[in-house]
Amino acid sequence: MRMTPPADQVVPELTSPDQLTEEERRRIAARMPESSRRSRPVADPPAPELVNAEVEMTRRSWYAEREAADALARAVDALHFATRVPKHQVVSLLFRLAAEQQDLVLDHLRRTGQTHP
Repeated sequence: MRMTPPADQVVPELTSPDQLTEEERRRIAARMPESSRRSRPVADPPAPELVNAEVEMTRRSWYAEREAADALARAVDALHFATRVPKHQVVSLLFRLAAEQQDLVLDHLRRTGQTHP
């Protein structure tokens, strides 16, 4: 027979440890054996630009239609899993190839009346 632990002992399902509140962290730490407690917090992982120092990295933010963003994410995942090339390299190549098609995109925008005077 499986028993449910008391509510104060349940750890919520997480996609990331960063989702824990400070109170949840203290409560979990208090239940851990002394031998497994850390004397100091774990350092944050290095920033992406430090991981791959030979290539300058950046982060940008654009809004896009959900369907278009989802299609890009699926393409990145498919190419990554088919080749095991790191996702940042896959998305960089997709950006470069898209940028090379700038004239084609401009023609499409003009044909469909999506340009402004």
